Amino acid sequence: MPTATPVPITLGATQDPSSGLVELRLDPEPLPGPVGVTVDGVLRSVSTIPPDEPGGTARVWIPPGPHVVCLTPVGPDSEPVPWEAGAPAPATNDDGRCTTVAGTTDVPTRLFPDHRVIAHYGTGATRFLGVLGEGSADEALDRVVAAAAAYEGFDERTILPAFEFIATVALGSPGPDGSYSGRRPAEEAWPYLERIRSVGGIMVLDFQPGRTPFIDQVRTYEELLREPDVHIALDPEWSMGPSQVPAKVIGHTDPEAVGAVIDYLDGLVRTHGLPQKLLILHQFKISMIERRNEITPIPNVAVMFHVDGQGPVPTKYETYSVLRTGPPWWMGFKLFFDEDSRVMTPAEVMGLDPVPDYVSYQ
Repeated sequence: MPTATPVPITLGATQDPSSGLVELRLDPEPLPGPVGVTVDGVLRSVSTIPPDEPGGTARVWIPPGPHVVCLTPVGPDSEPVPWEAGAPAPATNDDGRCTTVAGTTDVPTRLFPDHRVIAHYGTGATRFLGVLGEGSADEALDRVVAAAAAYEGFDERTILPAFEFIATVALGSPGPDGSYSGRRPAEEAWPYLERIRSVGGIMVLDFQPGRTPFIDQVRTYEELLREPDVHIALDPEWSMGPSQVPAKVIGHTDPEAVGAVIDYLDGLVRTHGLPQKLLILHQFKISMIERRNEITPIPNVAVMFHVDGQGPVPTKYETYSVLRTGPPWWMGFKLFFDEDSRVMTPAEVMGLDPVPDYVSYQ
């Protein structure tokens, strides 16, 4: 009696060279239940492939260099290993569910403590919300690269340029949805991401939510947040209560609202095998973040308190002294070209205690 020839299960990989993201496809058979993606033998992401999706696909970020990537069934309680935990040397595997992929984009598996980020803040198509929007995306890139270069040589950290792009802008009127917040089109952000990525920098999406919960706005930018070099900043100044209006009062947030965003980012990292995400919390008054010590970073999400006080240099020092903190949180500091009495020099910024991990200019 003839023996049936088994249908081979092959793994195809489609790679986006600009991001290092790889889409893995099983053909012809999908894997049942939760699917794990291993890179060099280490479980890096877990996702569920819909049973009606022919062949099934999963995504994972691949760092530079050759790596063996495999799809495999995993248990419902399987925990991916964060990229910041490191990785062994590339392994070999002849399983039909494995393939060799060479990562292309050099995105850090974590930003801190090895890097210092120098950012320009604003949004596209307008100069009124910050230096980022002055001129074209190419002009913005030239400016932030020059700003980052001024911080080279103070210590052994690698300096990364960044664009902090305002994704949602607080409004003084309700707007069409009554949220007192206007959404910038995601398509507006992509050219800036392409430019900053070309020099090895990162993008941070900034949210000014009005009366909308932070998490609701963040979710609408998931396509961008699935990129390995896109992070988040939350601006509690513009987080309003149900009867409050931006610019009439100073808003606030709490650990529950921030925790919802942390959990969401953690899910993205686990599902897509992404590097650690950065979550920045802007602050210039203690009241802006209630019970901030209850905000807990996790391996997949680094949390930063970013001091935004403006005015004379002594006032900026005092605000930083009041709001500064230490591990497990990171520290940021903002400079204003117009609102500060004068712009502090990089040497003055590097003299702060603790030295900021992230410095932004507006």
